[in-house]
Amino acid sequence: MAEDQVSHIRIERTDHRLEIYLGHEPENRLIPDMMNHMADELEAVKGDDNLKLIVFRSSLDRIFSLGMDLEQLTSEHVGGFMASFGHLLYTLNEQSAITVACVDGACMGSALELAVYCDMAIASSRSNLGHPGIKAGIFPPVAAAVYPHLVGRNRAIEILVTGRELSAEEAREMGLLNRVWPAGEFYDHSEAFFRSIERYSAVALRLTKKAIEQAIYKRVPVALRAAEDIYLNELMKTHDANEGVRAMLEGRDPEWRND
Repeated sequence: MAEDQVSHIRIERTDHRLEIYLGHEPENRLIPDMMNHMADELEAVKGDDNLKLIVFRSSLDRIFSLGMDLEQLTSEHVGGFMASFGHLLYTLNEQSAITVACVDGACMGSALELAVYCDMAIASSRSNLGHPGIKAGIFPPVAAAVYPHLVGRNRAIEILVTGRELSAEEAREMGLLNRVWPAGEFYDHSEAFFRSIERYSAVALRLTKKAIEQAIYKRVPVALRAAEDIYLNELMKTHDANEGVRAMLEGRDPEWRND
């Protein structure tokens, strides 16, 4: 299927797999139209009993996505961005098929939140990942809700308050990624990995995922709503969050007031 030039998404479907390609040049920045289209595509396959895998990829070379468009960080736009991003994640959460983010290159901010929100995230060895939001006086609400379950409280705090980039191997060791393969072999390894899942019964895959989620993730949507509320109704009303965003957009160092 050809790429939609408005929403910057390309969809490919086989018997048991849906692949969603992000293609917003030059950095695959996430914007509301793009996320709404992804959510619509996910809604369209909800309940498809033949679907086994939903895979997120990038159409761009060496960039999965650098996260939200910087203009969306401003107080007048962030509410709309959060609504679209939240809708995408809640729709993703309702999928019974196994969801996988296939990361080859830079994956930052909200894009990393999307990747880790999938059931599995795999990456090439040349990928780098991170949450630089703290440098602009903000935090990633989805990561704040999900990461403690994946990497533990203390490592989650370290990742978010230092804002440093992680190598793919370090992210795997922490628990953010399932597999890492050499860049030159990444496509072949990832395809073999997908085929190893697609060989099994769709109903067995679906119910296995359901059982695991009942055991672990029942509280994640509640935590996510709480983190979003803190972000929108507390953080984005502070001077420092708005100053940090303005400074990033203007290419200067922020002047913190600590309020």
